Amino acid sequence: MTPETLVKLDRKVSRALCTGKGIKLTGDELSILAELGMIEQLSDSKAKALKEQGRCRQLRVVSTNAGRSGSTSSVEPMASQRPTAGTSGGTTPPQDDSSGEARALRMFG
Repeated sequence: MTPETLVKLDRKVSRALCTGKGIKLTGDELSILAELGMIEQLSDSKAKALKEQGRCRQLRVVSTNAGRSGSTSSVEPMASQRPTAGTSGGTTPPQDDSSGEARALRMFG
């Protein structure tokens, strides 16, 4: 590995990064990157990324299952209320003379 090959490889990679284009590496260029420890760095970075991805996935699973955990609530249950007599929902029953049937009888005899 000569300084010239390192400069050439650096220039090639830098230009590709600046232009946002891909590059093809020769076998010799790949060997240079391996000698510099770049392949090992890539592998370490991949392992860290996968570990973080697994941790985030586990946190997501725990947070979505928290509602289904079957844990008891710390809130006191409401006292049971006796059902009200009469109409439901607190509505008042219609008066006989205001009902639809009574109005129809008044209008049409």
